Amino acid sequence: MSENFQTLFGFTIGPIYEMMSNSKKTRELWFSSFFFSWYVKLLVKLLYNKLSTNSDITVLTPYFDPSKPPPKSKAGLFPDHVVGISKKSLDDTLSTISDINIEIKNNFIDIIDNAGKSDYLSGKSRSDVENIFNDYIQTNIVVLPANGIEKKHVIKTVEAHLDALERNRYFSLGKNETTCFRCKILPSTFNIKDNFDKKYEEQAVCPFCFIKFKCNTIADVITESSQPSNFHYRSTGEISGYELINYLIKKNKISYEKYLKEYDEISFEPYTEEGKKFRELFPNDFDQFKDYQKYMAIVVADGDNLGKMANDIEDPQKFSKTLFGFGQQAAIITEKEFHGEPVYLGGDDLLVFMPTAYKIENDIKTIFDYIQSISIKYTTELGKINLKGSISFGVHLFYYKSPLSIAIDEARKLLGEAKSQDGKNSLVLLLTQHSGQQIKVHFKLCTDQLKNYSEFLKGILKGEIKYPEGIHHNLLRYKKVLTNLTNPNQLDAFMKNRFNEDIHKEFSGIGNVFEMLKEILTYSDGSTLKIYRGEPAEILFDEFISRIKLIKFITGEK
Repeated sequence: MSENFQTLFGFTIGPIYEMMSNSKKTRELWFSSFFFSWYVKLLVKLLYNKLSTNSDITVLTPYFDPSKPPPKSKAGLFPDHVVGISKKSLDDTLSTISDINIEIKNNFIDIIDNAGKSDYLSGKSRSDVENIFNDYIQTNIVVLPANGIEKKHVIKTVEAHLDALERNRYFSLGKNETTCFRCKILPSTFNIKDNFDKKYEEQAVCPFCFIKFKCNTIADVITESSQPSNFHYRSTGEISGYELINYLIKKNKISYEKYLKEYDEISFEPYTEEGKKFRELFPNDFDQFKDYQKYMAIVVADGDNLGKMANDIEDPQKFSKTLFGFGQQAAIITEKEFHGEPVYLGGDDLLVFMPTAYKIENDIKTIFDYIQSISIKYTTELGKINLKGSISFGVHLFYYKSPLSIAIDEARKLLGEAKSQDGKNSLVLLLTQHSGQQIKVHFKLCTDQLKNYSEFLKGILKGEIKYPEGIHHNLLRYKKVLTNLTNPNQLDAFMKNRFNEDIHKEFSGIGNVFEMLKEILTYSDGSTLKIYRGEPAEILFDEFISRIKLIKFITGEK
């Protein structure tokens, strides 16, 4: 590509999280994210189709190879920002991007209109869809003179302007004649029939809630996401209970499919209509059920210090290509290796649905295995272009019947907390139990603490490690003693003195518990191992207790 460019350009679209927050089903949340990725993918594709015959433009991020068909994936792979350079003037570049943007908007309006021909409310038409679409979907374009700026500084320069535009967005919601039944925000244009409260109920909905609800039957969506016709997107119960569902499908495939046709999603609760039916179909199979199968993980992640890193690299396209490749590999890891649902994997940003844990034959994996796998993959891929990078995670384990919108908002807050940690490269995980009780744990990634914790948890799930139930209650009695020791060796002495009875000999995991306690309460001062005391030690001790409580929950200890 010629380096003689005279214009910088950027594009951004929203409101992503607002649309996601109004989702009631997993497929609706998935499509909310997928829609914006799809939009950006079309924009970049058309930019190259219309302008690149003479290398008039180059998109620096996201990565896109105009010589190959753009990839199709169930997971969104394209972020909400586009940054590039152009040899055309400011006016020509702006005009071209604006025209393409209008073309894409009309394309999506046509998709909604065609899908809803028989579902329009009385008096509503394509023009109503168009008005609502244009009022709600916010796109911003920025074009700037190059003024001799170096190519490696383009992304940082344009991103600063895009961020400022996003902060000043406003939304015109139009005349609210009949409010959408689902999002309670936009005017209704269509009528759908949802199995709401276990009866098929008609709902007047806006264009976006309509396409989110109908997405699995719309040909354009099916083609773009490479999914089968009228595909079934797994519900929260199917994702969280992957271990049980896998067992039931293998043993009772016909019964399971029959159940889904009637109820569309799983219920493990015996006091609900669908829960009773579920157990009637599989009366002898619920000895396989584990409490953690009721809890799905929402995982959000973000690369650390990416802006600074992007500004330091000579070839931003190479950097974008690396991130794009990581997103594709992360999608495979999520779906094929850990049996989760990849929602969005655009470079350094991730949003996925995951089971908390599962045990199938000799294969035992937990959410901690997944986090470590993705973290290592991210660091490895950046290392291939001689960059040292890390990624931070916010993970929310929530009861599968809880509202998705609340769960994902909590996960985003946890990611913000993780990225506020010293040095980032962190995981903050919150378990919100059905009772309302919460357990939060913090880990630095790529550390022995996380690795040992993960292996200890799996050892208990395999039945290879045992430790006394209620051990954390015993240790809490001695919190003042344990947080005011003067030597790490005193921890070993405490363990020998407090757990030296014959009954303790059958518990191989007592040593593991104290090893974890020592890891969290001690630090190295050169060649000397020292121990925290006082208030710092109390904070760390509380973190240790939270980690034990989380293990107790996942392993089913009452």
